Amino acid sequence: MKYIHVMITIPMMFVSCLVSQAAYASWDEAEVAYEKGDYKTAFQEFKALAEAGNAAAQNNLGFMYEKGKGVAKDSTEAVKWYTQAAEQGEASAQNNLGLSYAEGKGVAKDEVQAYHWFNLAASSGVDSAKKNRETAESHLLPFQIAQAQAMTRDYLAKQNKPDEFKALPETKKSESTATTGTAFLVNTQGHLLTNAHVVNQCKTINVYSENTTTLAEIVARDEKNDMAIIKTDVWSYAKPMQFSKQGVGLGQDIYAIGYPLPTLLALDLQMTKGNVSALAGLGNDSRFYQISAPVQSGNSGGPLVNGYGLVSGMVTSKANLVKVKEMTGDFPQNVNFAIKESQLKNYLDTNRIAYDTASSSDELKGEAIAERARKYTVLVECLR
Repeated sequence: MKYIHVMITIPMMFVSCLVSQAAYASWDEAEVAYEKGDYKTAFQEFKALAEAGNAAAQNNLGFMYEKGKGVAKDSTEAVKWYTQAAEQGEASAQNNLGLSYAEGKGVAKDEVQAYHWFNLAASSGVDSAKKNRETAESHLLPFQIAQAQAMTRDYLAKQNKPDEFKALPETKKSESTATTGTAFLVNTQGHLLTNAHVVNQCKTINVYSENTTTLAEIVARDEKNDMAIIKTDVWSYAKPMQFSKQGVGLGQDIYAIGYPLPTLLALDLQMTKGNVSALAGLGNDSRFYQISAPVQSGNSGGPLVNGYGLVSGMVTSKANLVKVKEMTGDFPQNVNFAIKESQLKNYLDTNRIAYDTASSSDELKGEAIAERARKYTVLVECLR
């Protein structure tokens, strides 16, 4: 399903916006010029009104920039005027701004923002916005829709119009209970490693990477050791990770990579730096490393990467602050845990899943490590 582009008719625009008596002549001149195909004159008249703060004129100006009518095409300038009009409540501009975000024209592609602006336009009764919102919804995961709806709710609250949000229909995906985690690609067949608790009791598993969403299925799950293998389609730019052939030493620098708190923080790959603070986990459990790299909810299942860009483990948990406080009287600082790479390789071998290893060579800068990890690390959404 494609997004619906609607030609904005000048009379409808005029009715939707109040203009001062002094501006009537300019508006009439702009309207007549536009209808006659004299776009240069119409552009100049609408520009004068737009610069004076007229929302409908701002929307028309954005439309003329987008289509190259009376002025050279400039999608960035179109977004500028659509935004000014949309923030004043101009519904047609909200729909047009949503289209700009959905298609990445004049602004970075962001379908969460697109859904938000379609949602606002739909609340004002714009039929094409309702259909565009349905299209956007088909591209989004439930937690992203929740993000967009929260943005709409906040916007309408600031405009003292909270009842308009209540009138919006529930989304098709809103009934699902969703949790998120991270996974990483181990081969070109589409096998990914994650934690068993990330994919526990999932009815549907979605994998999100660089604005690409695909379904995944569970291949194997080991609840005792908190490991799972899932499989999905391999995205075009993906390059599987490589395990480090060398073990990890005490104090070694490492990076925790994943998608923590996606409904609160940026929906983008995140990386934190720390070191290996112990070669065993809680209760001297030799399956784990203790690490100091900060992790949050959603980091579970993400790769633990060394300074050479090679995977040395998988983030699995953090110390329970409340329980430790009860036991010791103090809160622990950056006490987190990762499953060792030896455990992960044994698990893949047992399930006959191919993977690659490499020896450490030159150390990489953080930016290079992140760029490499971006090609094999994904967000996992579990719908229950």
